[in-house]
Amino acid sequence: MPTILVTTPTGHIGSRIVTQLLDAGATVRVFLRDPARLDPAVRDRVDARTGTLEDAAALADAMRGADAAFLLVPPNMQAADWRAFIRNVGRTMAEAARQAGLRRAVFVSSIGAHLPNLGPVSGAGEVEGILRPAIPDLVILRPGYFFENTLAALGTVAGTGQTFGVGDGDLAFPQVATRDIGDVAARWLLDGSWTGQRTVGIHGPRDLSSDEQAELIGQALGRPVRYTQVPVEAIKQAMAGFGMSPSVVENYGEMVTGFAASRYEHPGEPRTAETTTPTEFGAWAREVLRPAFEGAAGQVPAHA
Repeated sequence: MPTILVTTPTGHIGSRIVTQLLDAGATVRVFLRDPARLDPAVRDRVDARTGTLEDAAALADAMRGADAAFLLVPPNMQAADWRAFIRNVGRTMAEAARQAGLRRAVFVSSIGAHLPNLGPVSGAGEVEGILRPAIPDLVILRPGYFFENTLAALGTVAGTGQTFGVGDGDLAFPQVATRDIGDVAARWLLDGSWTGQRTVGIHGPRDLSSDEQAELIGQALGRPVRYTQVPVEAIKQAMAGFGMSPSVVENYGEMVTGFAASRYEHPGEPRTAETTTPTEFGAWAREVLRPAFEGAAGQVPAHA
C-alpha cells in the first residue's frame, strides 16, 4: 500500500481522508502545527510531521518518500492580505514538491476557481496555476459550497429563525458535504494508476437553493426557518463583528457578490454522474447540524 501525506489533517476534509486511508491500509503521514490536535483514534496510527504550510523546507521533508500528497490551503480569518496568504501557501507547496521530488497530489480548489473577481475562490485558481508546473500528476478537485458553512448560521437561526445571504433565495447551486469531498479525494489518492493532470467537479446530490436549504434546516431542527436576502454590506458587517480581518471581509464579500451576480452560470465543470455525490443536505442537517444546534442553543423542541 502507498505512503500518503495529508496536510490539514484535523479539518473536515483532511480528517475524513485520514480515516479513509487508514481503513484502506495505507501508510498515512500527516503534516500539521500541533500533533496534539489529532483525533486520539488516529494519533498512534499516523506518522505526524510538524510544521506550517508557509515553511517549504519542513513541508518538503514531510513529502519526501511519499507516493502522493493531499494539499489544501486552509482558511486564515485573520490574514492581513488573504489573497497574498493563499498565493504564498501555493508557492510553498510547489517549492516543497520540487525539493522533495513529489510526483502525485490531489489539491482541493473550488467551483468557479477559473473565474476572476471571486475573492478566495479566484485565489484557489491562482494556486492551481502555481501547482501545475511543479507536480506532474495532479488532480484538482473543485467542490461546490460546503454544507458545513451553515454551521456558522446557528446563532442567527436560534435568535431570529432566519438564514441570511446575498443571492436570490430561489437560486439553486451545487452544495456538498465535506465528507463526500474527503471520500473522493481518498479514492484518487489510493488509485496509483492515473497519470497527468485533470480537474474534477464535486457537486453534491443536487443543486440546492437557499430557500430550500432554510426549509430543510427548519425540518431538521423542528422549527420554522426562512432565508432572507440582505445587502452584501450587512454580511460584511457581521463578519467584521466576528473578528475577521478587513481583507477577509472584503474578499468574502467579493466572492458572494460575484457568485450571486453570475448565478453560477459558468461553474466550469458540468454536473455528471461522476461529479454527483451521495450525502443529502436534509440527512446531513439531522445528523450534524441538529446536534450542533442542540449543543450550542439547547432550544430544539422535545417533540421535533
